[in-house]
Amino acid sequence: DLWYNEENWLRDGGSYSYHADSTLVSYFSGTASHNTVEFDNRDQMPRISRFLFGDWLDVHVDTWNITTTGGSLAASYIDYCGAEHTRKIVVDAFRITIVDIIEGNFAKAIVRWRLKPGDWTLRGNECMLNGVSIRVKAMHPVAITIEKGAESRYYMNVAEIPVLVVTSHEHNQITTEIQLHE
Repeated sequence: DLWYNEENWLRDGGSYSYHADSTLVSYFSGTASHNTVEFDNRDQMPRISRFLFGDWLDVHVDTWNITTTGGSLAASYIDYCGAEHTRKIVVDAFRITIVDIIEGNFAKAIVRWRLKPGDWTLRGNECMLNGVSIRVKAMHPVAITIEKGAESRYYMNVAEIPVLVVTSHEHNQITTEIQLHE
């Protein structure tokens, strides 16, 4: 999640209900309801049962440098199918830069940014709402769209939210710059 000025700008999906049908449980607990990379329309770990995942990711924290004015973090993993994801995050006063490096075994990778509800405008590679700008750059061609997603902020409650979707069909470095208003 990304909170700024007491507003939740980037958000995870929530859990909805542990007693819902399997489609809803899979969506809300799966990769598609998080701000991360999804490879080949699958979860990062295979589902063993309703609440249990297998082949847990072995995450490597590469750097961690946090100060009172900002900081940086980088971590990586390789999933059970050989897809690799490295995420680097740099936080400054009013800007967050997120670099996703996607490599390894996959045919399609999707970076999702689950947005605060609102009338977001997408112009080329920039998505905007109320002075907040999310700009996407990539080393290789990507498709950038805003799609409908779902969130459950309260038990048994589902609401529609916009999702910024960045799709790549090759190894890539995708940079997302979030500029917050001052």
